[in-house]
Amino acid sequence: MITFDIALDAAEDSDLLVIDSQTFRALAQDNIHAEAFTYRQATERFSDCMWVMQQVLFMGLDARLAIWLLDEAARGGSPRIAATHDEIARHLGSAREAVSRMLKYFAREGLVRLLRGAVEIVDARRLRQLTA
Repeated sequence: MITFDIALDAAEDSDLLVIDSQTFRALAQDNIHAEAFTYRQATERFSDCMWVMQQVLFMGLDARLAIWLLDEAARGGSPRIAATHDEIARHLGSAREAVSRMLKYFAREGLVRLLRGAVEIVDARRLRQLTA
C-alpha cells in the first residue's frame, strides 16, 4: 500500500513486464506463490537497504569502496571490474567525485589500476586490510 517513485538502471539488455498496482494486488491475492514471492523480495530489498545504511553510517568511504571492489571481483571471478566511477558511486550511495578521489588514492598507493570504464585490483591483500 506504499507508493513512491523509483528509477531503475539495467546493466544489460532486459525484458520487462510492467503492470499496475491494482492488477498486481489482485494477482497476489489469488496466487499464494505470487504473494510469497512479493514478501520475499520486499524482505531482501529491505535487508539490502539496511546493510547500505549501516555501512554509510558506521564505515568510512575507503572501507566501503574496498569491500565493494573485493566483492565485485569475487562475484565476477576477475580482478578487473567493469564499472565507471559514477556506477560505483551509485552502488555505494556516495558522490562520484568522492569515489573518484578515493580510487585515485587507491591507485597512488598501488592497490588498484584505473582503466577506462573499469578498475583492476592490483593488491587484494592490502585492499582487504582497509576493510578491517
